[in-house]
Amino acid sequence: MSFDSYFLRWKVFLKVNKKEKAFRILSKIEETFDYEIASLTYEEYWKDKSLYEANFRIYLNSKSIENAVFESLLLSQKLGFDWCVVGPIEIQPNQWNFEGVCNQPTFLSLNWANFKIDSE
Repeated sequence: MSFDSYFLRWKVFLKVNKKEKAFRILSKIEETFDYEIASLTYEEYWKDKSLYEANFRIYLNSKSIENAVFESLLLSQKLGFDWCVVGPIEIQPNQWNFEGVCNQPTFLSLNWANFKIDSE
């Protein structure tokens, strides 16, 4: 079984206090990745008003899990260098879990980042 494509589901926290600033940072992430951000949602984080929580997807150019993992590692390094990753683990036939968390990103105004590979 193969999929049409893999994508990365991202969750990030931004150290900004205005929605406009959050949008600018997310636009810079999109530019840095050189991939279009899809399914973007972002709002003030309810636990900490100094942060904005954003969720989005990046569609990968990979049709195999091996290439998707490699591509996700290349993209994640653009946001920070100290990633903790889990997997890849095949949880069911041709269904994979691979994700990463960065607690100290180096990208402008980024406080925390998480990605997870998913498929369509």
